Amino acid sequence: EEFKEAYVVRFINMRNDRLKQLREELKADSKFVLGSVKVLQVGLGRDAASECRDGISALCPHLKGDVGLFFTNKGEEEVMQVFDEFEHQDFARAGARATETVKFAAGPLEGPNGPLEHTLEPMLRKHGMPTRLRKGTVTLTADFELCRAGEHLSPSQVVLLRMFDLKLATFRIRPVCRWTEESGVQELEEEEEDSEGAEVEDVRPDFSADGYDGPTLAEIEKLQAARA
Repeated sequence: EEFKEAYVVRFINMRNDRLKQLREELKADSKFVLGSVKVLQVGLGRDAASECRDGISALCPHLKGDVGLFFTNKGEEEVMQVFDEFEHQDFARAGARATETVKFAAGPLEGPNGPLEHTLEPMLRKHGMPTRLRKGTVTLTADFELCRAGEHLSPSQVVLLRMFDLKLATFRIRPVCRWTEESGVQELEEEEEDSEGAEVEDVRPDFSADGYDGPTLAEIEKLQAARA
């Protein structure tokens, strides 16, 4: 009961490490509480008889999906500013919608730090890129569209985006509604946004040969770090 206000907040493309940092930044006067929807509802109280504060059970119907509770002593304007300014770019996960169309023209391929290591070529091929080694250079044999804006990303597309250091996911936090003891629950406008999680079948062609799958993602990251 140390906080004056409570919010139901929706997490879009949640990243635990970045949320942990935000928690630390706000801990002086605010607190995030996460858990299953049922546990959060029980904590608040599902009705007037069981609610922990007057009127706070009215938040329960808004607890659905990828949400949590945010308790704070900040004013509404400051809270909205915190969430409006909070964004964290990261690699997309399978099932997320692509936020942009990514295309490559036929010819020699370059990664984020210059020409790609030749050892990456089998993995590019395995995940759908029509590539070959030509005089030691990783080369795309035809124009290639990695993903199209709005489509759900497959596991192979996610691997390729990571190999080219393309971060298409943005972790955001959006307030759904606000509670105060004086005013009760106030619904807040929220723009509908897709988050990650849809299951997508991987239907990319496999151009791999000789049964070699190529290096793992950990090996890719090691190679990229070495070139940085």
